[in-house]
Amino acid sequence: MARPKGRPSTKDFICSRIEYDTNGGCWLWSGAMHNTGYGYLYDDNRKTITAHRASYKIFKGPITKGMHVLHSCDIRCCVNPNHLRLGTDQDNVNDMMLRNRVCRGASHPKAKLNDEKILKIIDLFNTTEMSQTEIAQKFNVSRSLIQGIYEGKKWKNFTHLVDKRKRKYQ
Repeated sequence: MARPKGRPSTKDFICSRIEYDTNGGCWLWSGAMHNTGYGYLYDDNRKTITAHRASYKIFKGPITKGMHVLHSCDIRCCVNPNHLRLGTDQDNVNDMMLRNRVCRGASHPKAKLNDEKILKIIDLFNTTEMSQTEIAQKFNVSRSLIQGIYEGKKWKNFTHLVDKRKRKYQ
């Protein structure tokens, strides 16, 4: 279904909702926003689409199925087509890792542990005979998380503090 008569095209609508940032060259979306920081609108077919994807489609061309539209500027509300490129899921993850946008450790919204608790856990590894199950129960986390800390697979920045010579794997 096409946009009703008298309503601007998606391109005109996008252009009317841009605030130009002269410093970074971003085109900042000033229309409706998700709580994620991405702008959105309704396209010519009255379907919800993120503003940066709509901008990419209009100014650069079609988006291959399964592809993401990635920002080189790292500004979620930017719709400047020169700041947008197509990428795979892996490209998106690589960008997040490279730009340190991944919630890890205590910064993760569901984290039950913080640096102080990790140090206490490691102290229990190093100074007591408590089992991983007992430590997990003490901190209200899973035994597999405690095992991951012990093995250096979780909270890797503390791995060097675990004295594995003192006790056998448990």
